[in-house]
Amino acid sequence: MKKIITVTVICLTMTINSFGQKISRKEAQQILDKTLGYLKTNDTASFINLWYFDDTPRPYNKKVYKRQDAVEEFIQLKSFLDTALTKNLAFDEIDVEKMDWYDQYKVKYKIKAWFKYDDSKKYYKGYGFLIDNINGKWVFRFTTETSISYRS
Repeated sequence: MKKIITVTVICLTMTINSFGQKISRKEAQQILDKTLGYLKTNDTASFINLWYFDDTPRPYNKKVYKRQDAVEEFIQLKSFLDTALTKNLAFDEIDVEKMDWYDQYKVKYKIKAWFKYDDSKKYYKGYGFLIDNINGKWVFRFTTETSISYRS
């Protein structure tokens, strides 16, 4: 009887934890806001602390993502978003995409923020991250994603 209760408690805990790992658009925006703040204040250390580093190779090139990679991406992201940072542009849109096919790499979602740079040309720039909830904390995985879009 004690075994049945223990197994039941374990199963319930696992079920609750798996449901608790969904990220809302509001949470995604808070994380992206925090990241933007670190870029504005040039806080590389805090940006690095948003990442989860382990020996899992990246799904697309099989290289392990290291702290130095995140530092380099911080610099590149600041350059890519220079206008948004200097003009204090607000997010125009936040995307949250479930990444089921990346689950084996500890990636559950891709979150992305878009800035409208030019209304007449419908010119947007976006940045985002692959993200997962590891040890009760949302953390970035593998790389920063940047995009440019012209929308009709």
